Amino acid sequence: MKKILALVLFFVAFSMYAQQEPEERQHYSQFDIATSLKGNSTYGEIDSNGVRSDYWFLPDGLSVKYGIGIHHEKWVALGIHTEIDWLGTDKLVIVPVFANLRVCPKIGKESRVYLEEEA
Repeated sequence: MKKILALVLFFVAFSMYAQQEPEERQHYSQFDIATSLKGNSTYGEIDSNGVRSDYWFLPDGLSVKYGIGIHHEKWVALGIHTEIDWLGTDKLVIVPVFANLRVCPKIGKESRVYLEEEA
């Protein structure tokens, strides 16, 4: 059970999405920073120094993503993105380049649903 929990990674992302009005430019840029979390296999245990492990999850890496692309009337967008991922437990650094397709249909006067697919 501890091994399965240790393999599960959760991503907490903070993203910044920037674009100008369609009549000015039809380009966008996107920047994301995320950290991966792993389950703490020693949760609740007390080590030799008498310190108890009280955290359910521990940070296990860092991810930074940047991308640019074009959009049509803020409804559909196509872009190219790159990312640098560092996974602490695996001692692995990954730098993928991928395409990004975004669909943002309006659901209200000033509200949109943001759906994104990366390949």
